Amino acid sequence: MPDFSVLIEWENVLQSSDDRAARMLRELGRQIGASLRTFEVLVLFNPEQIDPTMVASAVRDHFAPGAHLDNATVRVVSVPGLHYYDLRNRGAEMAAGRAIVCLDSDVIPEPGWLAAITEPFLENPDINVLGGETHLDHEGSFIRKAFALGWTFPPRTDDDTLRADARQFWANNVAFRRSFFLANPYPTGGDSAECRTACYKLRRDLVRRGEPIYHAGRARVSHPAPDGAGKVMLHALIEGRDNGLLFEQRGYGRVRRSLRAIDFAFGRVRRTWRQALRHRRGVGVAAWQVPGVVAVMGAYYGVGMLGTWSQAWLPRRAWEKWRF
Repeated sequence: MPDFSVLIEWENVLQSSDDRAARMLRELGRQIGASLRTFEVLVLFNPEQIDPTMVASAVRDHFAPGAHLDNATVRVVSVPGLHYYDLRNRGAEMAAGRAIVCLDSDVIPEPGWLAAITEPFLENPDINVLGGETHLDHEGSFIRKAFALGWTFPPRTDDDTLRADARQFWANNVAFRRSFFLANPYPTGGDSAECRTACYKLRRDLVRRGEPIYHAGRARVSHPAPDGAGKVMLHALIEGRDNGLLFEQRGYGRVRRSLRAIDFAFGRVRRTWRQALRHRRGVGVAAWQVPGVVAVMGAYYGVGMLGTWSQAWLPRRAWEKWRF
């Protein structure tokens, strides 16, 4: 029985460059090869989305190419009809490790990530959920820098602390004790139009129950920013649509959902101001560029507000098929 199972969804790769997935596999193989623990790696994909031969060749060519890792096995698993969170749930059922590590196909681990996200499970039997730190890759355009300061993931920090008082984790960089996850899988049985709300729902449920969520600051991965105007618009609309569905599930009517969307957008703009002023140097943004950062993210959250309004007021067929 391996110590850990690493679950990689092969869906996000459709939204990013193939180079990121290749870099992820190479870095994962390097870190596994340097570890004293045993691993299995499950690469899960939906053959209705991706050619199986492309997945197999990517793993063959980039996961420890030319080397045999005595402490790791790799399986490429075809799971027809399933998407992001359901791939995680199915992978956990198939896994053999005592703990499972969830890694996305478009994030790139930093050195030391694997040890930081796995070793605490062996040292502390009370840990059931351990999230890492996800930040945006801000190299390149000003748009990427703006998203690194104002989007979902907080800016990168140098805090390596392992703490037990976290209130959130990200599905692209998190580990669970397998028995705990099987009892608390991602809740995917709700509205089929939702795209990425299951992680939020699981976090919310664990916090309400008082389950400790640990955070490993040293377990860092970089995530790509939405690339291109079309993808940025789609992300914003989907985020807004999903917010609308969450508001509806809380019992909010159409008017209240619409007003809540305004409050959400302005709250995110205020947060962007704070984070841009505090962390701008870390992403290479000058003081005079901060208003531009806020303008970019204000436009993004404005489109997100339209997504929520669409969910509240337009026919379902107008927004139900929006997907990453």
